[in-house]
Amino acid sequence: MLVVIAIIAALATMIGSAVFQVKGSGEKALCFSNLRQVGLMHLQYADNNEGIFCPAWDETFCQWDSASNYKEGGFLSRSVHEAGDANNTEVFSCPAAQKKFRKKEYAPKFAGYGYNYMLSFASHRDFPPAFRFVKTVKVNRPGKVVIAADAGVMWSADEVGPTSFLNQPSSGTGGYADFRHQELANAVFVDGHCESREMKKSGGQNEKSLGYLSEDDSAYDPFFRKK
Repeated sequence: MLVVIAIIAALATMIGSAVFQVKGSGEKALCFSNLRQVGLMHLQYADNNEGIFCPAWDETFCQWDSASNYKEGGFLSRSVHEAGDANNTEVFSCPAAQKKFRKKEYAPKFAGYGYNYMLSFASHRDFPPAFRFVKTVKVNRPGKVVIAADAGVMWSADEVGPTSFLNQPSSGTGGYADFRHQELANAVFVDGHCESREMKKSGGQNEKSLGYLSEDDSAYDPFFRKK
């Protein structure tokens, strides 16, 4: 009897692990599809605006994904009408992120994806580099430079929360890529392709899943050239 019970317990553990992996793979696949659409929206925005990438945010704190009140669409939603309001579509929301963020009351429905800050001229008053309009045709390596990816940021020593932005390693700041899909982060690139990537550099945070897509700025900087 004890042997039978042990076998049943082992089988239950194996089945539970398999179900968990299948569920994780499903979330990863849905996230992958979402990011592909988000990337296409960014490229469509650029096509409609003389090739210039969408701003990350402006001095009114209207963001690329939502207005400052988090109840209306941002630059991307307003300009690419098919995108809809970020709060009313699942496309802007990573299913794994919605379960992960601890302060759910501060995690809007659209939370989970960060936009590469170096593709945006932002508000012209934030941290380096000196911001300028970035055009799609000026990106040196479109297949290597990220538009958006799974993202997160530390709100305190033990609380991870959502962010709408990706910052490069040289900035020394979050948001970070969030490698929440079985230690991989989904990302969409300027040439439109998507891929899952391993962490290349740690963010040095208590949350071990937060880090960068490249050791240097090569995955972020549209004008990056090897020295």
